[in-house]
Amino acid sequence: MSTLKVDNIRHNNATSDAITMASDGTCAAKITSVGGGPLSHRNYFINGNTIIWQRGTSNPNVNNYGCDRWWFANGATRVDRSTVVPDGFAYSMKVTSNGSTTSIGQPIELIDTGRSQFEPNATYTLSFYARTDSGTNNISGTVYYRNSKFNNTNQVNWSPVSQNMGTMTTTFQRFSKTFTAPAAPNANNTVLAIEFNNTATYYITGMQFERGDTMTAYEHRSFGDELARCKRYYHCVYRRGASSDGNLSIGALGSLYTGNSLYIDMTFPTQMRTTPTLEAPTATDRFNCCPTTCIDFGNPSLIHGQKNAVTLNATLQSGNTAGRVGNVFAKTANWTEGEKLAFTAEL
Repeated sequence: MSTLKVDNIRHNNATSDAITMASDGTCAAKITSVGGGPLSHRNYFINGNTIIWQRGTSNPNVNNYGCDRWWFANGATRVDRSTVVPDGFAYSMKVTSNGSTTSIGQPIELIDTGRSQFEPNATYTLSFYARTDSGTNNISGTVYYRNSKFNNTNQVNWSPVSQNMGTMTTTFQRFSKTFTAPAAPNANNTVLAIEFNNTATYYITGMQFERGDTMTAYEHRSFGDELARCKRYYHCVYRRGASSDGNLSIGALGSLYTGNSLYIDMTFPTQMRTTPTLEAPTATDRFNCCPTTCIDFGNPSLIHGQKNAVTLNATLQSGNTAGRVGNVFAKTANWTEGEKLAFTAEL
């Protein structure tokens, strides 16, 4: 092993040093990119370290989204939050297939990248950490443009297509593969979909997709940053877990349009991708509103909506007086585990 000892480093044609050495062993560097990508926000994936689980930390039959922003194409795939992780991570996804190939991926909304399209013929590197429970198993990766994550219309594959990323063992390894964007523009496609295929029970975390042909260190973001990014696509107000939280305010007031017709205005903590759809329990005793006394209701519907706010409508079980307002509560003791009040604007 040898050591290069210099004071500074400068290109032949430059007028200033790119790296300035200090006598204490540190340096100052003029860095313009990391691996050809930006210095921050290198990772195009949201929730790549699997710390956000708005839908719950155990999802036994996933045929769409499980852990936030990660979708699963095959039914009966089980996805659980796990603390079996490589160094530097808190959680992973434990993916248990139903015996057939499990497809896991994330659609990247092009507008969220700050550009209308990925650069033609440019290189991007996909990387992640993975391991199996037992034995060995191959895992493959595919990158492509699509109109939606499940719609093959106008699919444009990146190069190379459906490549073997490597062989998983019972020890975490970091896998990577560099892909090249097509020369043709992708303006007619709304998402860049990235998919992994495997038939084993495995753990995966630290998913990163970045500009350039070099795998850089995983870019960790704060919990609050990742949560806000996830809530652009899915906003869970409340999810009943294994136990009740009592009567829980949903952060909205209800106003009586008539004696028993209730309107509830709700705002979102971040602008959603599009006007969302509502996910809520239908039984008649899941909520109550308290204009004077507390009156039960259920089965709310979304009647007015946009990206920043919505209006829900519901019918009270008994009447009161039109024009009155009251706090709205979730009666969580009446909910069953897994029931949610949530808004979805996924791709």
